Amino acid sequence: RSKGKIIAIASAASWAPAPAQSFYNASKAAMVLFFETLRSEFAPDIKITIVTPGYVESEMTIQGRHLHDSNKMEINEKAIEVLEKTKIPIGSTERCATAIVNSACRGDRYLTEPAWMKAVYYLGLMCPELLE
Repeated sequence: RSKGKIIAIASAASWAPAPAQSFYNASKAAMVLFFETLRSEFAPDIKITIVTPGYVESEMTIQGRHLHDSNKMEINEKAIEVLEKTKIPIGSTERCATAIVNSACRGDRYLTEPAWMKAVYYLGLMCPELLE
């Protein structure tokens, strides 16, 4: 029996970097490694589920908005252009939230939502040049 659970929400950008978002991508990759390290330190008492959501409804995916250094929301035109050009399907927040709760309750180590993003992960492992 575990003494607790931690759910870490990172991003698929930790392993499938999005263009024009280098600091975001790097921070999410660091976050994943941080929680993987904590998992090894806290095991077996505390379980950690690392969530790497892909494109899920948010200000960032729908409107290309992000928080700038000046603590003001700004529009990332490049991000909007990439989303419009690629026609990437965007998952619902409700489905993602349900998947996160179910995954943590099962004790999963990782969750990627929407599920089709897992294919991008494996594609990046086998043919990383396709994600560049």
